[in-house]
Parts: sequence; structure tokens; C-alpha cells
Amino acid sequence: MTANDVRRLVDYNYWARDRQLKAVAAIPTAELSRPLGGSFPSLLHHLVHIMEVESLWYQRFQGVARPSMRRAAEFPDVTAIAARWAEVEGEVRPFVSRLTDADLERVVNGRFTSGATFAIPLSDLLIHFVNHGSYHRGQVTTLIRQLGFTPAPVDWTVFVSGNG
Repeated sequence: MTANDVRRLVDYNYWARDRQLKAVAAIPTAELSRPLGGSFPSLLHHLVHIMEVESLWYQRFQGVARPSMRRAAEFPDVTAIAARWAEVEGEVRPFVSRLTDADLERVVNGRFTSGATFAIPLSDLLIHFVNHGSYHRGQVTTLIRQLGFTPAPVDWTVFVSGNG
């Protein structure tokens, strides 16, 4: 993997995020907090989780020993989520834009939220960063459908074909 590959994956990550937030914006705010099951209690909680885990990983990439995450209760609607997520993206993109291929080999040491320690190359953590978002966007897509709304296509192939 090269630094340019990472930048392309991050471009995809935020492209998919923007499409999904646009689809979610059509859903009444009260429905966003409706308990639907899944990994988190509601669609809103899923979105906040994706966003705050991006922030958590960015903090780890910067060497923060005990990164913090905000709680879903701090984000009552899509507008609040989008504003915070723009802040996170505003940290991640400059970091990724400066990466070199050699930087990707750096081992990041840290502690998972479970308490277990890790020592993983930055390249692998950046793959996880994007993959984690993709995993949960799939869940968000299901929740959007359960609420009776239409999700946006966020597949990699839609991104690379320019058909989105």
C-alpha cells in the first residue's frame, strides 16, 4: 500500500459519508433516535459511533495515549453530527495528505478500548479506519431501509466509476 492508496481510500470514506448523511437528512429527527436494534440503539448512535471512532483513531495516530470519544447524546440531529464530522475530517485529511510511503511502515502502539495493547503498522490501521466506517455504513443502510427511506449507494465501485 502506498500513501496515494491511503489518500484514495480516505477520499472514498468521506465521499460515502457525505452521501449517507444526505440520505439521513431526509429522515425526521425523531426517527433518527428510534430504537431499531443493531450494534447501537439507533441510527443516530451508529453515525456518532463511526464519526467518533474516526476521531479516536486519529488521536491514536498522533500518539495520544488515552483518546477521548464524545457520546451520542451530544449530537441531537444530523446537523450537529455533520458539523462535528467536518471537524474530524479537517484533522484527518491534512494528516493523510502529508503521509509518505515510509510513514506507513511506522508502528503505532496503543491500547484498545478493551484494555488490550497493540503494536500495528500505520498502514494497517488506516485500512481499519476506512473498513470500520464501511462496516457500519452497511448497518446504517439497513436502518435507513427499516425506517422506510432510501439509502444512497456507497459502494466502492460506485465511487471509482464516477456514477455516484
